[in-house]
Amino acid sequence: MMGTPDYVGFAKYQLGLLEQAFGQFPMTKDQIESQLDALRQYDVTANLDSWKPRPLFFWHGKADTTVPYQASFDFYHRLKPIYEKDGIPLHYSLDEKAGHAVPNHAVIEMVTWLEQQLMKPSGQIL
Repeated sequence: MMGTPDYVGFAKYQLGLLEQAFGQFPMTKDQIESQLDALRQYDVTANLDSWKPRPLFFWHGKADTTVPYQASFDFYHRLKPIYEKDGIPLHYSLDEKAGHAVPNHAVIEMVTWLEQQLMKPSGQIL
């Protein structure tokens, strides 16, 4: 996974950036809340009961200011006990120096991890 599983939190983050840059946002608080409510149905951090564990690889750059890493890192830690209990592969790679651009070494790391998952005997993944 690259990006953020926390759609509502990320939308609030972006709204905050817009307010800082341009002042008052041209929507009422009720309009904003209505839009956030619509996002909640897709926000896996708010719907963890519907999450179906499958092998999952997270990568994020710690210096990413476009999509901050913290939400995916927190989500990883929420998933970790579920994955450990069921023995399902879960990996988080936090690149201390990377920003929003995914460096080549991260792509290689992800492909190597995925290859390892696919090489397991049939029936052990997905």
